[in-house]
Parts: sequence; structure tokens; C-alpha cells
Amino acid sequence: GAQTVLNHWTAFNNTDTKATVTSDTSSGMTIEKYVYDHGDSGVAVAHYKYISGGHDWFTASYQGQDTAALIWSFVSHYDINGVR
Repeated sequence: GAQTVLNHWTAFNNTDTKATVTSDTSSGMTIEKYVYDHGDSGVAVAHYKYISGGHDWFTASYQGQDTAALIWSFVSHYDINGVR
């Protein structure tokens, strides 16, 4: 599941093993954000978790930002070598 994928990428990128966790409820549901920082070449691993959300693509926002835009904003900072 998701934890297996997180474990892979945090180990692969040598990030912190303990995440910084924040949460937001402004969209009517709880969304938790887990960030594993300080990886090789400035890489971080981020995970947004919808509490009781199932496995769907949601249109909710996190701290006022569209979640699809948040994902793109995060991944667009990196290429195969790390931070652009």
C-alpha cells in the first residue's frame, strides 16, 4: 500500500525517517500532509492523506490550494537528479 511506497522512496532518497505532519479540515474533510525532508540532492518525499477518503481523486483543497495543483507544484521541482 501507500506505506510501502513511502518506505521505498524515503529509503531511496535518504530522507528523514520521521515526517513533519500538518493537517487541514477547511474543505470539510481531514487531509494530513506528511513531509520527509533532507534527502540526497535536496529531495523531499511528500504524502497527502485523506482521512476516511478511500481511493479516489478528490477535488478538495488543502490550506486553500487545489490538491492537483499542490501535487504538480511539488513534483515539478524535481528531475531525475533531484532538485532542479
